[in-house]
Amino acid sequence: MKNYLFLLSLFLFISCNNDDDVSEPVIQTGPIAFTTISQEVLSGDEGVVQSNLVINNASDWIALMNQ
Repeated sequence: MKNYLFLLSLFLFISCNNDDDVSEPVIQTGPIAFTTISQEVLSGDEGVVQSNLVINNASDWIALMNQ
């Protein structure tokens, strides 16, 4: 029984290595620059249903305002 445990331990020790060929992605730290596309207060008369939206470009903002 000790031989089986020894062989299993030896196999696990040999099979586990730290030879990673894949480089890990570089984590960039520092401030994130945000850009305001447009800033306007909606009055509530637009008929836009309340939702959580992230507008990434001006055309999305214009499409929202044209709803």
